[in-house]
Amino acid sequence: MAKILLMEDDAAQAELIAEGLKHGSHEVVIRHEAQSALQALTESRFDLLVSDILVPHAEIGKPNGGVLLIGRVRNSRHSFGDWSLSDIPILAISGGFVASTGVSMERIAKSVGASAYRQKPLSLTALRSAVDMLLSGQVDPEPTLAPPARIGLRPLDAMSRLETSNKA
Repeated sequence: MAKILLMEDDAAQAELIAEGLKHGSHEVVIRHEAQSALQALTESRFDLLVSDILVPHAEIGKPNGGVLLIGRVRNSRHSFGDWSLSDIPILAISGGFVASTGVSMERIAKSVGASAYRQKPLSLTALRSAVDMLLSGQVDPEPTLAPPARIGLRPLDAMSRLETSNKA
């Protein structure tokens, strides 16, 4: 049984995802906002983070909470004994594309450090398969980007670079 933190701003979707994971015998803690998810990650050890990409973020007033959370986790120096928060597997989920730029959410998620990405709507089979893959330490079979450098990478910088390269 794994302890999973789920960050999803849509309460109905969060409950559906959590129930699907609980039937896989996992403990699931739900947070609906990036700051409370980061706080939970620093207060307790989790085996996996499942994060929607487009969730509210109070500091900037934009729906970039998932992107910022992933970047902060990957750059974190927080640890629990010999386990470092920056090493937690992260499954990013989202509905697809950033409408104003056309940049895929998968590209953005992986550029800031997501271990894997799955597009909504998620089938229960696809969700469980991705979770099982990450919990077993396997690599996503369809990586699209090289992993980001942990030091100096800021999520909004990554989004800006992607938007710029997409326009070219």
